[in-house]
Amino acid sequence: MPVLNAFQALRHSVYNSNPERIAVVTESRVAIIIRCYDTDPELLGEAFHSAASQQCEVIVVDDGSTRADTRAYLGDLGVRVISTSNRGPAAALNSGVAATNCEYIVALDSDDRLGPGYVSRLADFLDNNPNVPVACSAWKEFGERDGLVVPPYVTTGVEMVEKCTILASSMFRRADWVALGGLCEERGIFEDWEWWARLLLAKDGEARRVDGALYHYRIHKRSLNIKNYTGVDTLIKTRQVMLRDNPGIEHAVARILATDIAGAYQLGQMQSPIAEAATAQARYWASRYGKIEGARRRVVDICKKWPR
Repeated sequence: MPVLNAFQALRHSVYNSNPERIAVVTESRVAIIIRCYDTDPELLGEAFHSAASQQCEVIVVDDGSTRADTRAYLGDLGVRVISTSNRGPAAALNSGVAATNCEYIVALDSDDRLGPGYVSRLADFLDNNPNVPVACSAWKEFGERDGLVVPPYVTTGVEMVEKCTILASSMFRRADWVALGGLCEERGIFEDWEWWARLLLAKDGEARRVDGALYHYRIHKRSLNIKNYTGVDTLIKTRQVMLRDNPGIEHAVARILATDIAGAYQLGQMQSPIAEAATAQARYWASRYGKIEGARRRVVDICKKWPR
């Protein structure tokens, strides 16, 4: 559902209530939107300083934080802080984008970091490739796990529907955000994944990896905890939203159901740390199509017969 009108109203009300604090920095071509909710001030400080070093506009959206130390830290940052009720990361990003006139947008989670030159490399790439709607980068995991993740050089819209290959920190154009009405604010979906798929499909474009840029993605203990794994229900709802908001992608979704089913089956067989979630997903598809092996073969057969 388009959300732009609501954010135009929000932008007008915030400007009028405190015009000096949130005056738009028009000389910058990139805005970094930091989404914050009860983030530890030390981690928030690392994220903020990595953004400030990029020499572009920085906006922090406080998504209803209740921690006193977080709120106090935000009050001392010296940059624009937009405070909202707790409405989720998609609404927080929409609020930040609505408050800027910058050409390009980067979302930064409040416990992650941007590598040196991250913004300039991605912005220069989009400047030189006006037909590419999304610029992304590799990312380095740190914290509870170390590693380097390199996404594909190119991801199409259909490929993005199948699997989200990039992070929320990828750069996109504000004009596309306006044209598509912003991120979907429904709770319980992979909001960034849904946005990338919808954007690439609408533009018939690609997400391109920009070598040399690096994002630093923090892995917490809770990230590895099964209690925090909500992938099954969230995956199902995200697929439903994709189908609703992107008419004509039924073939792509039908084709990837085989991947979803096979993946759930394999995870369950391996008794992986998320086996419970995998089993739940398998039961969901089994309830609609029959036994899991039969469902997988059926979807594959349908895809082979589907006109291309």
